[in-house]
Amino acid sequence: MTAVVVCGIATNICCFFAASDLCADGFRVLMVEDASAGIDVPEANLYQEAAKAEGREAGIEYVLLKEIVTAWPKRQLRRDNAAHRQGSYRDQKPAAASGKAHANQLRRRHRPRTV
Repeated sequence: MTAVVVCGIATNICCFFAASDLCADGFRVLMVEDASAGIDVPEANLYQEAAKAEGREAGIEYVLLKEIVTAWPKRQLRRDNAAHRQGSYRDQKPAAASGKAHANQLRRRHRPRTV
């Protein structure tokens, strides 16, 4: 896996920090703007436009859902849907992570940041 599509609530908070961490780890990150919503929090100096500018500098690509859907290879989509119907996704075991690696990952995600 080399690319991750991110969307959700608080584009400039939750989505932003997840996306920037993924970029830092070497993934191509696509933030779906029309499938997300931002929240300005002046008390914490968290603003949507500032986060978007910082995200672009970090390498986050801001796209629309239509771009994701049209770019997805139809053959791959059919293959994924067929595998999902057959239950093969459920049979796969998640990659094992050591407890120390997981703790470091959580620490990195929840570190205090200035925006």
